[in-house]
Amino acid sequence: MNKELLEILETNQVVTIEADRGTINDIPLGVFNRVHVIYRIEDRYPIDLLKSTDTISIDTGKYASIQSMKGCMQRITPDDYKYDRNNQ
Repeated sequence: MNKELLEILETNQVVTIEADRGTINDIPLGVFNRVHVIYRIEDRYPIDLLKSTDTISIDTGKYASIQSMKGCMQRITPDDYKYDRNNQ
């Protein structure tokens, strides 16, 4: 595990980790339980076609989903990341 990340977690600062389908299982449980996770789903084109009053649904199982109206979601641009730490 990244030593700098462990040091940050010890200071009780808020830490956000971005994960996707390929990386979510690689986050150690001790880190996962102490950070804010952004789970990224890449599907740009269809989302841009929706109106702000349309609903985005993520199917999580048979008759189970998580839904949000597009207008209630936060739009992030590359400029929003200019002050982030990024250790890749």
